[in-house]
Amino acid sequence: MVKYITAILEEEQYYCKALPNETVKINVHSPDSYRRLIKQLQEDKIIHHTYQIREERAYRVVFRHLHHSIPPHEIQAELEALGHKVRNVLNIRHRVTKEPLPLYFVDLEPQDNNKSIYDLQLLCNMKIAVEPPRKKNHIVQCTRCQSYSHTKTYCSCPFACVKCGGEHKTTLCTKDPADPATCALCGGDHPASYKGCFIYKNIQQARGKILRPPHPTVNPTPTPPVTINDAHQFPPLTHSQPSAPAASPLYHIPVLSLIYSSRPTYQISSPPFSTNLKQCSAN
Repeated sequence: MVKYITAILEEEQYYCKALPNETVKINVHSPDSYRRLIKQLQEDKIIHHTYQIREERAYRVVFRHLHHSIPPHEIQAELEALGHKVRNVLNIRHRVTKEPLPLYFVDLEPQDNNKSIYDLQLLCNMKIAVEPPRKKNHIVQCTRCQSYSHTKTYCSCPFACVKCGGEHKTTLCTKDPADPATCALCGGDHPASYKGCFIYKNIQQARGKILRPPHPTVNPTPTPPVTINDAHQFPPLTHSQPSAPAASPLYHIPVLSLIYSSRPTYQISSPPFSTNLKQCSAN
């Protein structure tokens, strides 16, 4: 396997890591090396899956308070007049009622002026607010092989039906709806997209595990009974001159500093590009 990769890339352009289930993860250090390796894997028909590289990923923002009746091409035209290159404009609908909302997803081509989109306050004669999209908490599932953590766009693994678990596209499945489903991941009597599958639960638990130190056990101190006639518990009141409160030094006053940023901060970096490759021979 190492000889196969070395024949495509230089040794200083990649490194590998062996994973369970006879899987090898390959990290390359440049977009050019990534494209060369993917091209050769596709030509040799080697089973693998990969991810979209950062240089090709769209810069997504959310437009609020923009009426849903505005055609997307008008939004795109105004943004391009301001110097932004738009890839896609999509109106967001309610997840239950499917009614259009005054929200839009706008995907921009990666450029140096992408962050200036947050300074935009007016568009199509409407007062708007530009925000970053919310982070997704769910785990992405491939609809081609039904595995998690990647999508069908960057997958070349064999097909697996979400209904019966067979090696074919889900759209070509001829299973009787009355028959129980078969999971392609665990073999259970449920579809592969079922969130109650123990495969999904294990991945979700591994990603969301938070290690917290155990709380120390504190034994409660017993309180003595209250006796009204006890002079030690209820001493008699004495009239005395009130004493002036002691002056507290300024350095005893706690100071709380709050730093608020009304605009998100981004760090632009170039991490290695990941490619998962199952160890097998080329056809």
